[in-house]
Amino acid sequence: MVKKDSKKGTIRFSFKPMYPVSDCQVAGDFNNWQPVQMVRTRAGQFAVEVKLPPGTHQYKFILDGQWMADPDNNIYVSNAYGTVNSVLQVEETKKVAARKTASKRSRA
Repeated sequence: MVKKDSKKGTIRFSFKPMYPVSDCQVAGDFNNWQPVQMVRTRAGQFAVEVKLPPGTHQYKFILDGQWMADPDNNIYVSNAYGTVNSVLQVEETKKVAARKTASKRSRA
């Protein structure tokens, strides 16, 4: 599961395994597919906050060494390995969009 966090540009990745898992990580095109450790919460899920720029990002979870798409995200794309990657769209914040618009107007 993915959701915007209260911190600007921060995305919270979380995963609640349906079976016993000792290790969970997330990796994506936003970090050159280098796994980032997720922390187990009291509720039994794994979570981590990652700062992501606006745009479209692909990612996967790694459970005890096994890569898998996010089962809570039905947006995915095929990859070169014959499997799928989950897709996340990060929107610009209103402040960033407003600054860009103001900058374009001042140049005109």
